[in-house]
Amino acid sequence: MLRSSSKLLLLLLVISIALFAGDKWSGRFDDLTSPLAREMVKADLAKYSTQTDSMDNYLNWLEKEIQRVDNSKVHYGILWLYNIFRGLGSSQESRDNTCFKFLEKAYEIAWLNDDKISMMITEFHQGNIYFNRGYYRMAIRKYESSQAFVEKKTGVDFKYKIFHNLAICHKYLKEFDLSLSYFHQAETIRLEENREDELGMLYNNLGSLYNEMNDQESALSCYLKAEKLLAVYGSRLEQAMVANNLGNLYLITQDFPEAKVYFEHSLSLKVIDSPGYVTTLANIGLLYLDENPVKALSLLEEARQICLENSFLPQLKDVYSDFIEHYEYVQDYEKALYYLDLRQAVIDSLYIEEKRSHQEDIQYYYNLESKAQDIELLTFEKSISDNKLKSNKMLYFVGICIFIVSLLGIIVLLQRHNLRKKRIELLQKKNLELEEKRKKKHIVLDMYQKLQQQLQERTNAEIDHIRRKDSMIMIQSRHSAVGEVIGNIAHQWRQPINAIGIIIQDFADAYEFDELNEEYFQKKMKVIDNLIYYMEQTIDDFKNFFNPAKEKLVFNVSEILKRAVEFVSCTFSARNIAYNIEVKDDFFCYGTPNELFQVIINIMNNAKDAYQPRNIAAPMIRLTAEINDGMGCLIFQDNAGGIDPAIIDDIFEPYITTKEASKGTGMGLYIVKHIIELNFNGKVFAENIEDGACFIIKIPVVERN
Repeated sequence: MLRSSSKLLLLLLVISIALFAGDKWSGRFDDLTSPLAREMVKADLAKYSTQTDSMDNYLNWLEKEIQRVDNSKVHYGILWLYNIFRGLGSSQESRDNTCFKFLEKAYEIAWLNDDKISMMITEFHQGNIYFNRGYYRMAIRKYESSQAFVEKKTGVDFKYKIFHNLAICHKYLKEFDLSLSYFHQAETIRLEENREDELGMLYNNLGSLYNEMNDQESALSCYLKAEKLLAVYGSRLEQAMVANNLGNLYLITQDFPEAKVYFEHSLSLKVIDSPGYVTTLANIGLLYLDENPVKALSLLEEARQICLENSFLPQLKDVYSDFIEHYEYVQDYEKALYYLDLRQAVIDSLYIEEKRSHQEDIQYYYNLESKAQDIELLTFEKSISDNKLKSNKMLYFVGICIFIVSLLGIIVLLQRHNLRKKRIELLQKKNLELEEKRKKKHIVLDMYQKLQQQLQERTNAEIDHIRRKDSMIMIQSRHSAVGEVIGNIAHQWRQPINAIGIIIQDFADAYEFDELNEEYFQKKMKVIDNLIYYMEQTIDDFKNFFNPAKEKLVFNVSEILKRAVEFVSCTFSARNIAYNIEVKDDFFCYGTPNELFQVIINIMNNAKDAYQPRNIAAPMIRLTAEINDGMGCLIFQDNAGGIDPAIIDDIFEPYITTKEASKGTGMGLYIVKHIIELNFNGKVFAENIEDGACFIIKIPVVERN
């Protein structure tokens, strides 16, 4: 449900809308001091801003409403809006200084209420009026003053407008370096925002600056940019202006055909009521003096009529100069003198107007300086008043603080007495409770010690059980490996035994055919010695596998890897399983070589067994030794189809196997994990790859002594 205040606000809004619907302005507001009234006034002003008569009528009505209420009670925002729009409206009606009075009043209202944004907007509008009147120095002062507020309070839109206007002011004052700097700052703002819609007139004005600096090449570049952008975003008047400027530029560079094209394009846009249109007509008339004097005269006459109808006196003076040049060219000196008299009359009128305007300017500047002194004095008096108010507030605050502190002191003294009494009673009670807790604590401590002793006994028993279990697992795994080792011995010995048997058969054949002599005997015995030596070397290698020595030392990992692969090479060859060893980095580790040898054998046998139930076309195991992130890595990759995802996370646990019960115990990979993590302080893990499984062993690398 709505609160009562919200209901009242809603009711006032409904009543206001109903009153506005019944009468355009009468009874528009019940209270001009409310923030809601300010927002409604702002909305009305925005609504009527494009309708001169409606705006004027609304402001007249608003002025009566303000006078009806005591000015000290009217919301300052409404007064500020009224004076701003009155000032802007007055600036368009006449050349008197009424507009400045309203804008100065608006600035004073914003200043008294310390409204920085309103002060900035007011000074910006004052600068625009000075700019339109030709008071460029005053306009620059206002724009620069407004700029200080822009940088602190508002965004880039006002900053762009101020930089653009400052650039034009300095251009008119022939201060080209400053003008160029402001133009580039304004251009940078719009380029950063990607606002091409407002860059057209900027490039047009920048081109005019370069033209005045006699840099026609830069001017042409800017005008062409402006032409391209204004063709998309500009008005007909703006398009006509840039076309006229391009015509003037080509006129200066004596490219008369191109100048004529742009002047005629400017005229085709038919912005007849603008001074630029008159200038364009006169320029085309000059271009036709040699080619078609009759057409030139017609164009000049049209320009003269537009100037007379719209009181374009500066342009009329230039048109009369063109008439004089035309009649001098055709040697009609009577008419040339006639237009010379008319031109002088226009010059006299302009001089009188300029003199009157200059007198008004001097008087206004004098009044402005007086106004500035009044504002400084008012600012000084306001600061003194504010300081006094702050001092009085401080004294009042200090007095209240002293009173509060004294009152609190009395309360604290009374409370301390009561608290002390209560504290003694509480301490006595706490002593009794602590004594009871101490007795209970002794009882609990005795129980805890007994439980701890029982827990320690159970823990020791479990540790012994786990150790016996691990020992049995290791023995079981080693016994399981015996069969593999015997199979490897059988494969390793089969070829030399067959060779010895063949040699013995050769001895019998040689004896039978009487070929047995000393040379034949020594040759065959040498072969038998070599075969027996090979068999002894095989026995030594297999014997080392079962060597129970646990002496830890620093050893070369790649050598153990190659020995282990050589150890199982016969059984792998018997099953047509290919293998490839790649030692990318030769590194050393600290531990028992036989244990790492056993780990490699277990993983290789595990891969060999994985191929047995699967029909793999080209079995292949890739073994890699490398250093990665400071750790030595042994990588075993096969193409046996991978590990069942259901057991891949538990594959290093005991009794986990995919083999038949008669062919595997599930202890091989458990032994691998046990040796690598406990004895080598490393890590081992498995993952599936594209066509098989990958086992990775990571062990710390040590420096060789």
